[in-house]
Amino acid sequence: RECASLPYLTSRGLGPEALVHPRFLKRFRMDKRNNVLFPHYDKDGLCGYELKNKGFTGFAPGGIKGLWHSASQQADRRLVFAESGIDAISFHVLHGDESTRYMSTGGELSPTQRGRFEVNQTGALELKQPGLLRLAMEKMLEGSVIVLGFDNDEPGEKLVEEVKALAPSGRTVLRMVPECGKDWNEMLKAKLGLT
Repeated sequence: RECASLPYLTSRGLGPEALVHPRFLKRFRMDKRNNVLFPHYDKDGLCGYELKNKGFTGFAPGGIKGLWHSASQQADRRLVFAESGIDAISFHVLHGDESTRYMSTGGELSPTQRGRFEVNQTGALELKQPGLLRLAMEKMLEGSVIVLGFDNDEPGEKLVEEVKALAPSGRTVLRMVPECGKDWNEMLKAKLGLT
């Protein structure tokens, strides 16, 4: 079901003021166990969802990773990639502006999931998620900035290299890491004095 506030998200520094922002309104759900659900989409629509709760992260059984995304505007000039919806919203609270859209990979790119391959324009098989990442960057206006806001750790650096290799020309690609902690939510919680 839709919700504008969840105790779990509030404990992570994301209260109603962040969650009802037009970028994030209706971009997550809550299930009967009070898990936060971040829906993932591919070219065909809803393909799965990431689940988050205290001490728990999972993905929909039988689901396929696509991309979680915020609302977008035609005039957006910046696209921020993060590893989770929570980190993307946290980045917005810390560094947001009105011309930025946000997307999440749901962690590392996984080549082993069933149904993750598609035939590209050259006839070769490729992973769906990298294709979605490339398409998201291509949809940004020429001169836009792509921010790689993945975690400040080894898997995050691997994602940076994978996404950099996909970036189309005409976009500036920047790597940003939090000033403290390994991800944007850890930095937000530190700034708010949350443990």
